[in-house]
Amino acid sequence: DDPALVYEYHPLFREFLQREAERQLDGPTLREIRAVTADALVAAGDPVSAAPLLVANADWTGLARLVRAAATDLAAYGRYATVTSWIESIPTAARARDPWLAYWLGRCQLALRVAGARALLAEAFAEFERAGDAEGAFSSCAWLLRSSASAEQAARWIAAAERIAAAQPHFDD
Repeated sequence: DDPALVYEYHPLFREFLQREAERQLDGPTLREIRAVTADALVAAGDPVSAAPLLVANADWTGLARLVRAAATDLAAYGRYATVTSWIESIPTAARARDPWLAYWLGRCQLALRVAGARALLAEAFAEFERAGDAEGAFSSCAWLLRSSASAEQAARWIAAAERIAAAQPHFDD
């Protein structure tokens, strides 16, 4: 009766059960089971197992929420490819509505040394500035500064950071 005790089916058996559920259950029932299971997994601290269920349900809002909630911890453990795959599974139109997705995709791709990572961070920075989101703008700016390859690039992002800090006195804390 240990609540921390978890049993995981063998991947082949789990795959079989999932295929059978898809075959035997109607769409709304299957989507509801996936949604409830994803919520339970997130609540239990297992976002990695929850994400494929959200993808299977095409729950892009839920997946974006999961990225925002779990990306910091996953990045701290070097799980950049995991976060990247989650974000890339979200359709481009849905992704474009949330600058935090561009931020996390850029930050993870920067760590993975993928071309275009800085452009994603710059895009996120611009969107955060347009929205008046100082935290997002400063976070993007910090990674752009950190990854600057020249004094000119660094100067641009130092000036941006100073501008954000001047407009947000609580950043001094």
